[in-house]
Amino acid sequence: MPPFTRFKYSNLGMGLVGHVLARTAKMPWSDYMRRKILQPLGMIETGFMSEKPPAKMSLGYVPAAPGVWQAAARSMTDNKLNEAAGSIRSTAADMAKFAAWQLDDKDRRVLSAVSRREMRAPLWMDEDWSTGYGVAWVLVRKNGDVIAEHAGGTFGFSAVLCIDNRLGIAIVVLSNGIADVPGLAHRLLAPLQMAAQMESAAATTAPRPLPQSAANFSGIYVHDYAMLPPVTVAVENGALAMRDFVWGTIKLLPTDTPRRFVVPPGSPLDGEVVAFEGEDAGMQLSIGHGSIVYQRGSHPQPLPAQIGDHPHPDARRLRHKGEVQGLSLARPAPGSNVRFRLKLTFARTAAGIAARSHPAPPPHPPTTSGMVGILRTQL
Repeated sequence: MPPFTRFKYSNLGMGLVGHVLARTAKMPWSDYMRRKILQPLGMIETGFMSEKPPAKMSLGYVPAAPGVWQAAARSMTDNKLNEAAGSIRSTAADMAKFAAWQLDDKDRRVLSAVSRREMRAPLWMDEDWSTGYGVAWVLVRKNGDVIAEHAGGTFGFSAVLCIDNRLGIAIVVLSNGIADVPGLAHRLLAPLQMAAQMESAAATTAPRPLPQSAANFSGIYVHDYAMLPPVTVAVENGALAMRDFVWGTIKLLPTDTPRRFVVPPGSPLDGEVVAFEGEDAGMQLSIGHGSIVYQRGSHPQPLPAQIGDHPHPDARRLRHKGEVQGLSLARPAPGSNVRFRLKLTFARTAAGIAARSHPAPPPHPPTTSGMVGILRTQL
């Protein structure tokens, strides 16, 4: 199979990682796991198949015939070569401790929260985007949420751990038989997800009241780069809103800091901080902790200039002493060889700018295909 065409999980690969870890740490893999992971997390009932099993350990079963089960003839005690691929024995209570640690971003034992999240982030996606793969995690979408899970089986045993990071829910299923434990985990997870989603919706707190000083932020803000359109800020329906032709209208939610606002979910600027600094004509609007800064401007009388179907003495290159104040797209007249017209609005300033006449793509193409970084448009 050519490389970078499909994802394949490899037990041999995991076993090799265990050998590398053991040689780097200069101790057996099982000793390293107990010292660095199991003991810090309090997983005292978790051990290794190479050790003497506890008296209360379940017996594993495998199917001998349809509806007939028999005790597993083999164990993982003879799997030292590939030990890191699956030779840990544990309990539901201990695995719940491991799952709780995965979900607790404030718990800095063993590994940072950033590293844990990075391991559950997709490094590979299947072509249909239905399944992704992180570092030892499989990512699937269930009931509107992305689930990070890992399932496996040894001789007579099956196990799975599923984590819904957004809702803070985890499911552990351990079986002393060969079974569809992922399917069972998903069925157990579904009502918990629904209950958590309902609880989250009911617990949504009312937004902070708009500060009285918010009206002072109203106005038009312009950027030094002329091709960035101006941003209009105004109080609308009791909320502060920011508007331009690219983003549309974006509501700004107050924060604990009087001059700082945050963009709510559902917007192209989701989570970005919008801050206002200065006073009166010197006031500035910054987006994304100062990565984009606009200056409050005046309200000049716009001088329109239409480029496209309408004739102009120099339609290929229009020079005008002005600053771009807006841009809009309009469909051309029937039979025109221009697909879409680009309309630029200028305001008089001391600086000169140049604009070229180019057919612009439609705001809503007839068909699109591809996802996340690959967008093919058919006109």
